Amino acid sequence: MGILIFFILLFFIIALSLFVTFKTHIEAYYHYVKGINLAKEDKYELAIREYLESLEIQKTYTYIYYLLGVAYYNLEFYLQAIKYFSQYIEKHDKDDHLAYLSRANSYARLLKYKSAMHDFNASIKLKPDYALGYYNRGLAYYEQDLYEKAIEDFNKAIELDSENIIIYYGRALNLYQMEKYEEAIFDFDFVLQKDPKYAPSYLNRGLSYFGLQEYYHAFRDLNEAIKLMPYNAFCYYTRASIHYNVEDYYRAILDFNDAIRLDQDYAEAYLYRGYCFYAYEDNENAIEDWKVASKLGMKEALENLKNFFNISV
Repeated sequence: MGILIFFILLFFIIALSLFVTFKTHIEAYYHYVKGINLAKEDKYELAIREYLESLEIQKTYTYIYYLLGVAYYNLEFYLQAIKYFSQYIEKHDKDDHLAYLSRANSYARLLKYKSAMHDFNASIKLKPDYALGYYNRGLAYYEQDLYEKAIEDFNKAIELDSENIIIYYGRALNLYQMEKYEEAIFDFDFVLQKDPKYAPSYLNRGLSYFGLQEYYHAFRDLNEAIKLMPYNAFCYYTRASIHYNVEDYYRAILDFNDAIRLDQDYAEAYLYRGYCFYAYEDNENAIEDWKVASKLGMKEALENLKNFFNISV
């Protein structure tokens, strides 16, 4: 009888333990799934609460560290993102190339390029056939003005994923910075063939044509960019610059007006609108624009006031 009671008690304890364990897992999983669904809706602050609640209940859910890193990254809290990506690598998977890539992107956002490049290299070593690893490292090289290295990475990324337009767009930006305008235009063409509504490609292809002094093509692209991005001050400023270069000062002024309307601190727009007024011998407006530009830090405007009108600001 005593042995029977012992086994009944043992069974009861095991059953209770299994129930508690099962209940704990269910609660943790509930918060985990709720967090994922909130993140899908871009509600990252709420998602973080659910992730932390899940982790508090069930500490073995170490994948949540990665999800926390992603959530903080999307909130632009990059130090917190790095913290959780590091914990994920330490506690869950030391060989997850995406974790190193994500941490590298976080370091790059903080301009900590030495740490970023270390993690980019680690990610690529773990997954050498992953195109976005090379693409993201290429972006980091681009941000450091290391255009040749960036091109090498974008070339490799295109070799691995030849239909991904964001890689061609990234390479085109590097080519533009290197003043290889014709090559840049070739890549922008590819992007726009695949996605005719990709507005930044019109803007930057227009800048490339502008660099080649092909003003008609530049103007055409800027028109498209403005249609797709009507609230982008830089688009109006760039189109105004085209008008200015062909001495169409009236239309240049109209576009500089729009650029300033959208960005009241657009120093360069005030500077060059001032040149347009000066070309029309509208000295009063030229002086006013150069005064504003000089207050916004444009030394050229300050020099113009002194040299042309003997005015000190």
